[in-house]
Amino acid sequence: MTKIFGRAIFMAMFVMGMSSSAMAVVHTGTITGDEAQATTCSEGSTSEIRGSLTYDDVTNLLTWNFAFGDNAPDFDDGALLSGAPALFAHFHGPAAPGVSTPQILVNVTEVNPNVGSATVSPAIGEVLLDDLVYLNVHSDICGGGELRGQLLFASSVPSFSSVPLGILMLALCAVGAIAVRRTRLSHTG
Repeated sequence: MTKIFGRAIFMAMFVMGMSSSAMAVVHTGTITGDEAQATTCSEGSTSEIRGSLTYDDVTNLLTWNFAFGDNAPDFDDGALLSGAPALFAHFHGPAAPGVSTPQILVNVTEVNPNVGSATVSPAIGEVLLDDLVYLNVHSDICGGGELRGQLLFASSVPSFSSVPLGILMLALCAVGAIAVRRTRLSHTG
C-alpha cells in the first residue's frame, strides 16, 4: 500500500512538472493599417491591410493571415493606389506605430491573400509582443512600401500539450484505482 501511494505521489508530481513545462502562451493580435501608419507613397489611398496573427512564446511560432485592398469593409481585393501589383511583403521592426525601420525581421512569401508562418527568435518574439513590428507591402511603383500595417497583440491564452498530459493523467488514475482496489481487498480478506 505504501509503495503504491508513493508511486501515485511520484506520478502526480511528474504530471504537474510536465504540464508546467509544456504550457505555452499563445498570443493573438491584429494587423491594422490606417492613415497614421501609411507610407508617403500611399497618401490618399483607400486601401488598407486587415489580418490576424498568433505568436506561441514556447515554440516561437508566428502565424499570420492578412489581405489588403480598397473594397471596404473586407479590404481583400488586392488593390493598391498605384494600380501596380504587390511584389512582396515583410515584417519590419523594432518600430513604434508611424516610425519606419529598414530592419526586416520576417520575409513573406505570398502577398495577397496571405496565410503563413515562421519560427522566430525569442528576441523577435519580445519585439512582437511589445507591438513594435509592422507589415510592409511593396509594389514596383512604391519600392519603399505602399501599405503598412502595425502588428498589435491584445490577448493571450494558455495552451497545454494535451496528448502527453492526457496519457499521464490516465496513468495516474489507473495507479490510483489499483491502490483503492488493493486497499479494499486487503480489508475484506
